[in-house]
Order: sequence, then C-alpha cells, then structure tokens
Amino acid sequence: MGFPQFANIDGRIYKTMVNRAGNNKSMSELQPWIRVTSTLHEFLTLESIKNVESFSEKYGDTQKSGRVGVNKNGASIYAGNERAFRPSPTISALDISQGNEGLSKKASFTITAYTKGQAELIMDYFMEPGVHCLIEFGFNQNQSVSQKCTFGGNIETKSGAIVYDGIPGNASDKSKESPLLMMVYLEMHPMILLLLVKLLDIKI
Repeated sequence: MGFPQFANIDGRIYKTMVNRAGNNKSMSELQPWIRVTSTLHEFLTLESIKNVESFSEKYGDTQKSGRVGVNKNGASIYAGNERAFRPSPTISALDISQGNEGLSKKASFTITAYTKGQAELIMDYFMEPGVHCLIEFGFNQNQSVSQKCTFGGNIETKSGAIVYDGIPGNASDKSKESPLLMMVYLEMHPMILLLLVKLLDIKI
C-alpha cells in the first residue's frame, strides 16, 4: 500500500456536502443508477434503472427469460430459448478504489444472472481479456442522466487506445464539471479514467 494521498477536498465536492447536510428530504429523493457497457461484438449495455421497460423485457415469456441488455442500436439482447419468466440480470454492486500512489483507479462491479444462459452470454461479452468496458453512474438528476453516452457513434481503435464519438458534447469538459457522473473508458483524464482490467463476479 502506498503512502496516503492527502489533499484538500475539491471545492465542488465540499460545496455539495455542505448543501446536502441536514437536507434529508432532498437526499431521500436521490436514486443512484449504474450502467456498464462492453464494446465487444455489437456492444452489450446493462443498466440498473431503465427509463421504460415492459414486463416481457424484464421477465421474459413462456420461451425465454428477461433480456440481458441492449446493443449499441438499442435492440434487446436475449440469452435464447431457456428457462421462462426469469428476471433480467442485475448490477448489484460497483466499487471504485484508488490505485498505487494515486496513479490509477480500479473499478469492479458485480452482475447477478438468474439463468445459465444469461451467465454465459455475460461472460462472452465481459470476461474476455482486455475487453474495452465503459462504466457510468450517477444520481437521477438531469445533470447526470443527460451525460449518458449514446452508442450510435463510431469507434476507432489506435495503438491500444479507443476513440469514440458517441459521448455528448466535449467529454473532458462536461465530465470535469459534474461530480455526479464518472465515465471509465480508454482515455486518461482526472474524471475519465483508464480501465484495462475489470473483475466481474457472476452469481447464479
């Protein structure tokens, strides 16, 4: 373990903490969301809270379980014909920790699958070594939700780095101004961090 990285609290974070102190009603209305995306194949995006989701999308039907996620065009991805009326996989945990000497960050998250087919599909997208993975999270506020990536853009990989034009506006500036949303993808920036290896714990 490296020497503790002591520093002054960022002014935006301090101001947010002061404004929230004693305001229990306002804080109780905040609901966190997490979204993870694998860039393999046609992408696979899983989200903890969906804006709109039908019963069949969430729990499947007599032929299949709920959808695993969506691809970059928003089309549903299912695990195929298997156990009926099982819920969609859920993101049950996310942890961001400080790396050695503060030079890196480590992100790990847990996805709970409810059928064997769901687990196998998730492994196909997320368990490949060196997979490019995007992690987004925040509160149910406009400042956070409006900065979610759209995946209709173009991806280009050069020299081990990924360049993607689907991020709203200028990603570096917008992410820097918002303590509510943190994006993890292959670019180095104080709030847009390099994620090379990700641990995925699948529970059935």
